Amino acid sequence: MGEKLAPRPTVEPSRERRELAELNDRRRQLVDDRKRERQRLQQTDNPIVAKDIKALIRVLDNHIASIETRIRALLEARETLGEDARRMQTAPGIGAITAAVLLAEMPEIGHLSRRAIAMLAGLAPIACESGDYRERRKIQGGRRKVRTALYMAALGCVRASARFRAFYERLRNERGLAPKAAFVAVARKLLTVLNAMLCDGVDYCEHRFPHFGDEKGATKSSPGAADRSPSPIRLATGERSAAEGVMASIPLVGG
Repeated sequence: MGEKLAPRPTVEPSRERRELAELNDRRRQLVDDRKRERQRLQQTDNPIVAKDIKALIRVLDNHIASIETRIRALLEARETLGEDARRMQTAPGIGAITAAVLLAEMPEIGHLSRRAIAMLAGLAPIACESGDYRERRKIQGGRRKVRTALYMAALGCVRASARFRAFYERLRNERGLAPKAAFVAVARKLLTVLNAMLCDGVDYCEHRFPHFGDEKGATKSSPGAADRSPSPIRLATGERSAAEGVMASIPLVGG
């Protein structure tokens, strides 16, 4: 199979990306610990226990702030990572921490087609069919850390951008998607925009792409990559995608 498909070798992450990934992991661990302590605080009526929990939450807040400072310092100290992080943050809903997660966990961003990058993040609907059996397509697999970060970014993106908000409302009103499914669709759209921005080396512009949400305005990027969703085996061979057409409507949920 390897000889037939001739996949490109996986590039080992740089030391900076590995360090960034470790800092992101530590921050996530601390955030999870803080969430559990806050839940415990809501469940206790004992003032002594509540005082102890609040003290621990303050400690966790300080540790989280310290890790975030180190993440920002690492990005600023590395020219390439810093420029990519800065460019990502020009997009609505993307902050320094989200940019750091994407750079650490998805070094392929900016080098794959829009469909391949969506598959890699686990934001592409996968068909579940066998014979006459047909099930509604749903997202699965991919990189959970990236998917979680983009979903949270999508919540802020809809509030910050009129175009993304219109896209979300169209999915809810015209296609009848549930709120969570519509936000997943926004997350995928946001990822394709970020992918194109890094590919072409341009900052986000609300009016850069004229066909946002217009399915007929889509432009195919590379043969065999944009006209059909690649299998996970083919992800490593995706061609570098240009920015044209990335804002066109993508069949995100249900086909």
